[in-house]
Amino acid sequence: MSGSTEWNPTGRNGVWRRMRRTILAVTTLAWLTAAAPALADCDPAGPIEQELPDAPVAFVGVVTEVAVGSARFAVEEIWAGAVGNAVEVLGLGAVPGRGGPADGVGLLEDDRVWEVGETYLVLPVVHEGALVDHQCTATTTWRDELAHLRPADARIVGTAGLSESAEFPVTPILIAVVVVAVGVASTIAFRRR
Repeated sequence: MSGSTEWNPTGRNGVWRRMRRTILAVTTLAWLTAAAPALADCDPAGPIEQELPDAPVAFVGVVTEVAVGSARFAVEEIWAGAVGNAVEVLGLGAVPGRGGPADGVGLLEDDRVWEVGETYLVLPVVHEGALVDHQCTATTTWRDELAHLRPADARIVGTAGLSESAEFPVTPILIAVVVVAVGVASTIAFRRR
């Protein structure tokens, strides 16, 4: 069969060889483009009423500062767990080893976008001692309708430390009023003479 064109799948210009390269290239490209989002995909949390009782940490706070992949909060109320008056909450992109800034990536698709000055009820995940939040947690922007969820043992941070020392100082004020009244009365009495 000299001079005839036979189909040779293993030959240098064979169809199988080209098809194998194409399949390999498409598979590699699909794997590379799917790898980054797979790191950030998460299952959505249930309703906040359902998530709150089991939350390891829950607090109401105002965002004071936003950086790539994180937010700093001034804590107003602590509903669960232990946090300070100011706390940093990381997004998935800021957690080392998750493809974040430490790994040269930045924000991930499920990272929450925080607004400075906005108040949130935050129910983060605790990961190796760090508070981590993303779009799949039950965290939500504060609304007055959420107040009925406040646990009886919630701690008010902004005024809790001031309540004992900020009591209205009745005795010193009464003494000051009496001293001023006596001083005014004495001044009026001495001017008449």
